[in-house]
Amino acid sequence: MDESITIRMSENKSTLATTFSPVINVRGGSEIALVRLQTSNVYAYDKFIKINETNNRMNIENSNLNNNMFYLIEIKIAPGNYLITDINKLIQNKLTENNIYFKSKFDKFSIEKPSQFSLVTNDNGLTCRMYCNWGINLDIENSLASTLGFEKKSYVPNEKTDLYYQSEKINYSTAGSIKVKCNIAKGLVDNGQQSQSIYEFFPQQNLGNKIVESPINLIYYKLNTAVIKKIKIELVDEDNKNINSNQVTVILHIRSITS
Repeated sequence: MDESITIRMSENKSTLATTFSPVINVRGGSEIALVRLQTSNVYAYDKFIKINETNNRMNIENSNLNNNMFYLIEIKIAPGNYLITDINKLIQNKLTENNIYFKSKFDKFSIEKPSQFSLVTNDNGLTCRMYCNWGINLDIENSLASTLGFEKKSYVPNEKTDLYYQSEKINYSTAGSIKVKCNIAKGLVDNGQQSQSIYEFFPQQNLGNKIVESPINLIYYKLNTAVIKKIKIELVDEDNKNINSNQVTVILHIRSITS
């Protein structure tokens, strides 16, 4: 290959691959650069929610009109990074503890516990749905509401298991860096080790939004082969774990190194 070539790749996932037949022969020392990356709905497979003292509370409530009592289970989650599955398990464990009480204006007594609660993700993990046979109060101080994508209000008990409350977009932790790896490149040196990363950036958009990266000054990396049979592009996070995404388009430029 004496002239430079531009390659466009597009897939509805974060791993893209193109096979060439016939193969592309390049001069020794040829190099590659990312010209453009466009994608949407980007998030890590391990999608964490950051919990602190300002967003860690939920109340499970039930009013018994027969004895004029108000039943209350207070949920408080310790600060940390959690998956939705973690939060669901913590709440379910709280509801199965032996010492559950209700509050009245007079005293506290042991009570029958809520029998069902679930918090699960849907829409590729961008939203969640919540079910409980008791009422859920998110209209409290330091509520989990906005973190989970729900309105800050009280939710009445779900009468049937197939009825649930649907959230808006979950407020995941701020994304770290995203790397673009290319199988034929001698890319960035990552923590002292040669990698195949040809581009790395920190998304300014919220997770789930469209991302467009068009470097003003292209950065070229040497190829690790003189015969290109297949090009594979992967989007990974700062820990080199796969990123999930919808409709990824990548444009690459390969050129011979001129003396």
